[in-house]
Amino acid sequence: MANERTDCVQIIDEIERAFDGVTRDDGVTLHETWEIDRCSSDRMRAKARRLDTDRRWQDVPDADIEQLPYALCFLDAEGFRYYIPAYMVWSLRHHQTNDSEAVDNTVSAFMSDPLHKDKRYSLLNDLQRRVICQFLTYFSGDEGDSDRAYWAAIALRIGWGECCTETKAVGETND
Repeated sequence: MANERTDCVQIIDEIERAFDGVTRDDGVTLHETWEIDRCSSDRMRAKARRLDTDRRWQDVPDADIEQLPYALCFLDAEGFRYYIPAYMVWSLRHHQTNDSEAVDNTVSAFMSDPLHKDKRYSLLNDLQRRVICQFLTYFSGDEGDSDRAYWAAIALRIGWGECCTETKAVGETND
C-alpha cells in the first residue's frame, strides 16, 4: 500500500510539472459541457461558462470533477489540456475512496490514438503525453477494478504506451 501511495505522489508531481502554466483561455469549460450535452442555446452555455471561475487547473473544485464526470468527452483541445491534469490528479487521489464515475471516465478519455484522430489531444506536448502514459500505466495495474485496468491497458496498446519513452531533441544520439 505504501508503494502504491508513493507511485501516486510521484505521478501527481509529474502531472504538476508537465501541465504547469497551462491555461484554459477560450476553451470549453466544465459547466459548459453540461449544456453542450443537453444541446442548450448559446445563452445557456454562456451562463454555465460563468460558473467556472478558476484561473488555474489546480484550482478546479473537487466537487465539480465529481459532479461532472462526463465533461472530458465534450471539451475542445484547449479545455481538454486545461482540465485533464485536474481529473488525473483527482483520480489518483480518490480512486480507492470515491465511487464517482470520474475516475473511469478519466481513464477512458484516452481511448483514441494519441497522435491521430482525436482533436482533443492536439495541444498536448511530449512531456504531457508521457505523464498521461504514466497515469494509464498506473491504472493498468489496478487490482481493485479490473474494468478500469482493462481500459487503461487498451489505451496503452492503441498508442499511449509509445508516449512513455523519452523523445530525443533534434540531433541527440544514444552515444
